[in-house]
Amino acid sequence: MTTLQLIMDQKVDLFTAFQLKKIVNAVDNELMLYETTRQTMLMKFCELNDNGELDADEQGMVRFKSEDDKAQFQQELHDLRHKDIDIGAVSIQKLKNIELSTNDLYVLSDLITE
Repeated sequence: MTTLQLIMDQKVDLFTAFQLKKIVNAVDNELMLYETTRQTMLMKFCELNDNGELDADEQGMVRFKSEDDKAQFQQELHDLRHKDIDIGAVSIQKLKNIELSTNDLYVLSDLITE
């Protein structure tokens, strides 16, 4: 169970539940956008088979067109992963009755405000 799911399963007031739902929707949307972008980048930098699909070796690893394309893909993926996004936050006061570990708080640190 993910930390966010742990919080979503708790009873909270309606306003907090609404805020959490908005955060979950934003996270889901960003993850879908990330995956779509990553797939587009793979199609751009990797070899395609005769069916126009990504060409992979025996271990299932994609084949890059060149080492330069591989390096460019890795750089663009790194940049994508480190892009700041605003997905909202919820006050720690609204979550005061929920038991979380220190690790849970660390994972959620960008989603919780004081």
